[in-house]
Amino acid sequence: MKSENELISIIIPVYNVRPYIARCLDSVIKQTYKNLEIIIIDDGSTDGSAKICDEYTEKDSRIRVIHRGNEGVSSARNLGKEIATGRWLSFVDADDTIEPEFCEEMLRCANDKCVDYVCSGYKRIFPHGSEAYNTSFKRKVLKKNEFIYCLLNVQFGYGFVHMKLIKANIAKLVTFDKNLEVGEDALYNLEIADKIPEVAILEKPLYNYYATSNSVVKRWDKHYIEKYRKAVEEIKSYIEGKYGKEYEADVENFITYHAFLILVNYCCHDKNKHRLDSLKKLLDIEIFREAIDTSSYKNLRFSRRITLYCMKHRRLKLCIFIGRLRQFMLK
Repeated sequence: MKSENELISIIIPVYNVRPYIARCLDSVIKQTYKNLEIIIIDDGSTDGSAKICDEYTEKDSRIRVIHRGNEGVSSARNLGKEIATGRWLSFVDADDTIEPEFCEEMLRCANDKCVDYVCSGYKRIFPHGSEAYNTSFKRKVLKKNEFIYCLLNVQFGYGFVHMKLIKANIAKLVTFDKNLEVGEDALYNLEIADKIPEVAILEKPLYNYYATSNSVVKRWDKHYIEKYRKAVEEIKSYIEGKYGKEYEADVENFITYHAFLILVNYCCHDKNKHRLDSLKKLLDIEIFREAIDTSSYKNLRFSRRITLYCMKHRRLKLCIFIGRLRQFMLK
């Protein structure tokens, strides 16, 4: 096969994921495609994760571990990109896994479609079940404008930095914004999209995203709203500066989706004792309020249509009920 000599660098940022890291690394070293460079950036772990990573270097010579102080996931990914020597890059989160054929099928798709960027389907795995996304098993190519639309429509799930295979010389043109603690992968993908004419979509669930309580989006954080406000403001500013009004409606829908995320993961979090006040605070923030008021119900799932209606009409108690129900379903 033509692609057998193409080295793939897999970058794995690690920070306090001791219960999950072995599962992740096992899925990577068992890839059917063997020409891999596995770069682990230990971002100052204190829970024993670093020791497990070091043990894996003795199991597989393809693994390289970099230990350093805690600087955040964006900085870790940037470092991984910088030192990677592969022709292709892929990012894997340390609490997730990839299917055995992930690298082989993604690279084959990239070469067959003559593209520098491939995105797979994925599964979101919860403690009591899973949901599959983009799993028609079809292969297709999207033009840049189509892909940007998909990135801004969060229901596709393409905004994540994982489940991708990107030509290294393209991936290295863009850096992750170290000032963002959430949404940095969406911004990265939007900036990458501006540098490629088209991308390939391999609609097969090759990536497994584990919805753990340790993840950034689900972990209790009293600054949760502010972090997302900062992220959506940065992304909106980028899109408007680059494309003007072309994606205006899509950006508003993107921001509204993140208001849904805040509702569930912050306002209705088990540890939040002031849920109604938190929701009022969210709806008083201009960028979220304007997005909610202008967003349409088009292309939304039924449950999200109801949520949007309740937010638009300030049915706060019903919003909290929906958010708490979603919290319960995710446990």
